Amino acid sequence: MPYIKSDERTALDPIVRQLGEWCPADKPGKLVYVLYSYFLHYVPRCFFSFCVFFGAMVLTLFEVYRRIVGKYENDKVRENGDVC
Repeated sequence: MPYIKSDERTALDPIVRQLGEWCPADKPGKLVYVLYSYFLHYVPRCFFSFCVFFGAMVLTLFEVYRRIVGKYENDKVRENGDVC
């Protein structure tokens, strides 16, 4: 995950909080709409830009899994035992 400097995070955090209020986790359609609209309006129509956009989405997915979901699953294996 490319980490950004603290001052850049500080500038982006209010946008992230606002997005969280507008697109709560129990309303995934709103988040999909925001991502799709961003793609339509701000991603240039060329293969390179498509790769950058999709790459960022995939890397975000991997980072969430690596840092959050994987730890949650490991805790549940310890708590409940492994399936295999």
